[in-house]
Amino acid sequence: MPVTNYLWDPETDAYLMETDGNDVTTAVYTNEPIRWGSLISQRRSGQTSYYHHDALGSTRELTDPTENVTDTNLYDAWGAIVASTGTTETYFRWFGALGYYWDVGGDDYYIRTRIYSTRFGRWASSDPLYFLEGANLYVAYFVPGSADPDGMLTIKPRGFDLAVNCRSDNHAHARWDFILDSVSGPRRKATGASCNGFLVQKVSVSCDVTACDFSKKYFTHFEYWEAWPVKRGEETSTIKTANNYKYTDEASYNFPAGSFGWYHQRGEVRFYCAKDFGTDGWFECGLVPYGGDGPCGTTAGRLKSTPDPPRSWSKGGAPIDEGPAFRTFEVEWCCCSCPSLRCNQASATAAPQ
Repeated sequence: MPVTNYLWDPETDAYLMETDGNDVTTAVYTNEPIRWGSLISQRRSGQTSYYHHDALGSTRELTDPTENVTDTNLYDAWGAIVASTGTTETYFRWFGALGYYWDVGGDDYYIRTRIYSTRFGRWASSDPLYFLEGANLYVAYFVPGSADPDGMLTIKPRGFDLAVNCRSDNHAHARWDFILDSVSGPRRKATGASCNGFLVQKVSVSCDVTACDFSKKYFTHFEYWEAWPVKRGEETSTIKTANNYKYTDEASYNFPAGSFGWYHQRGEVRFYCAKDFGTDGWFECGLVPYGGDGPCGTTAGRLKSTPDPPRSWSKGGAPIDEGPAFRTFEVEWCCCSCPSLRCNQASATAAPQ
């Protein structure tokens, strides 16, 4: 039986290379430097193939270096291939951008901690969390509303208000819980955090606001880090509001009247054990009271925060105990009645990734 060895990048949680039983390289993969890799290309048997993904991240086409289409794939809603062309050897098909690895013989996908069966349209094993709320053992919480690509750290929506418009409501906000899904024992029972540590989120903000008469323009991109302490065994850390409502994280934005533009915010969440991460002395409450320029400003509120990258966050820093996981928050609008520019539309979206 042929032997295949896999070289794995722990930083991006993605495949880098395959070798045979004699350690001879058989395939090399090129990924983006982001979580799950977002596969770009493979080189196998002396041939380079480039991946083209649809909105879900499934591989729809492969092209050669001269941009000729060599292979195509079409899938049903459960991941089974219903039509294909080409003969290129590739194992990243349905959700290939996220590293779903196809088992040709069984029509299953290996997805890090679990296997998904296209024949039955369901997971072949339960979520490593084993049990959360309700009877669903195969993905945490509400399936369409949560992100749980490796089964170990879940971003759960807590409440969204995204119904913005130009006339009467220019405010959008979204709230999430960050759930730690550590497991232990033969039954893989949920235990929460495996150690005393910190949920740490890197928040990246990009914003562009222009007055309708073009008299003022603001553009900014900045990043900051915020932290929540979590004790061993706890599933999350929350903020309590005046009316006793609890959540972990919130993003919000008010776009100014008489303007057009966009506000995009992306969060990357990790959990570190305190013994690896060190003390949180460089995190101070209110250290990022307001970042950005004018209407692009953003604050970390009451959370411990820092505008500088933590030493432990960078590559080669502290080992990540769980995650990363990602979430996005975006607002776009054009609310102008000037003779030179008339528009009346606004939208907001928020989602785990």
